[in-house]
Amino acid sequence: MTNTPVSAATTEVDVNVEPTTANHSYPSTNISAEEFEEFKIADVINLYVPPILIVVGNVFNILAFLVMRSHYFRYLSTSVYMSACAVNDAVSLIISLTPHWLYVNFPWTIIRTPDSHYMCKFFNFYGYFNCDYTIVLTAVMTADRAFVIMYPIKASTKDLVKRAKITIAVLMVMVVAKEFHFLFYSDIVPPERADRLCDAITKEQAYKYFFKNIWPWIHISFLTLCFLVIFVSNTVIIVNVRRSDNMVNANIKKHNAHNISSSGSSCRNSSSRISENPSDCNTVFAELTSIQSMPQIENSIFRKSDSDQSTSTKNTAFKRSNFNQSTSNRSAIKEINSSQSTSRINKTPCRASTSSQSSSRSKWQQITIMLLAQSFTLIALTYPFSTHLAISSHISDLYTDPEKKATNHLTFSVVFYFLYSNKCVNFCLYCITGSRFRCALRYLCCSKPPETQYTVHSMLKQTAIATSQTTLSSISLNQNR
Repeated sequence: MTNTPVSAATTEVDVNVEPTTANHSYPSTNISAEEFEEFKIADVINLYVPPILIVVGNVFNILAFLVMRSHYFRYLSTSVYMSACAVNDAVSLIISLTPHWLYVNFPWTIIRTPDSHYMCKFFNFYGYFNCDYTIVLTAVMTADRAFVIMYPIKASTKDLVKRAKITIAVLMVMVVAKEFHFLFYSDIVPPERADRLCDAITKEQAYKYFFKNIWPWIHISFLTLCFLVIFVSNTVIIVNVRRSDNMVNANIKKHNAHNISSSGSSCRNSSSRISENPSDCNTVFAELTSIQSMPQIENSIFRKSDSDQSTSTKNTAFKRSNFNQSTSNRSAIKEINSSQSTSRINKTPCRASTSSQSSSRSKWQQITIMLLAQSFTLIALTYPFSTHLAISSHISDLYTDPEKKATNHLTFSVVFYFLYSNKCVNFCLYCITGSRFRCALRYLCCSKPPETQYTVHSMLKQTAIATSQTTLSSISLNQNR
């Protein structure tokens, strides 16, 4: 069935082909694009890859949305952006990728009518919209993380969740304005084209020049700006987290040194008290052993009854009577207690500082790996498609030369599915690099409570406090100078 839109599309292809090229470039006119290996490989990719992306991507995005709406992340501004990304990606896989898969594999399922261009106006507009919207949401989400890390006091006084919702609406309007021209200049491709269903097709020379020479660079500039925002924000996050990590380690060392010096002075005071009053040996023993037995003492306080207190009073009197009978036992107890308290003072802080430093270093490495992996994955999966569009728009015989047509068919399929695989890979990145995300996912799937007793709120609060301490310390140093 012939119609006006298809005739217009065919006319545009004929205009882009030079007569001499079309008549004399190919000595072998019997070879078609379908006979090249590139075209056959592209057909296999087009048949099997889209269903996998649609099924796996929707499952991943639904799980990511449910995790972001759990009580672990619900009140964080980051969860608002990630939920919006998950919903946008899941819907785009169904609306945009499913018709594309049907057309490139079963062209007869798409009925060509005089009104087919209305369908393509929507598909072309929404296809570009959802891809750009995911990228700009990721950029703004990363900038929001950097803001919370750099200005924790300001972030604590603002309603970041409400601001995130407003930002999402503003970004949607901005991306709609960027892709609005596809609603006027989109149509179904000619029947001989098998790489896609819809394209920007028109007879107007002004739009042809715009789409061929100006639009690709606008799109690449938009992507480059988003990637710069992501790169700068990740750099800010890594630097501030590292600075906070150093600040925490310095405070731990200072606290341990203070504890050692205080314990040493208490030991000296205890020795003098024993020499002056030998009957205080039991009290000194309790003070020296309280470093390790404090949790047990705190737990046992609430379990004591009146009878236990009377019994302990009798036992204490009996011990003191036995102690006064033997002066040699006093010196032995004093030496044992002194050696035990010294070993505890020397070993316990070291173990605590070592474990704290290793845990802090592990968290810093985890944050760095997660941010870098997300940034480089986004660039690697989205940039090739835009670069291909910018280059292919300047090849006049792209759809008339069989070899170039086969090569373009394969290249477009690869970069196109790279672009849509970005809508499935975020969930995998969160699972691989985010222990908190895995914890919430495990609780969602297995109803198993988390092993750790602190939540994301406490973790962000600790980071904000450490960053505030760093900021206040730098201000005090500047004032002293």
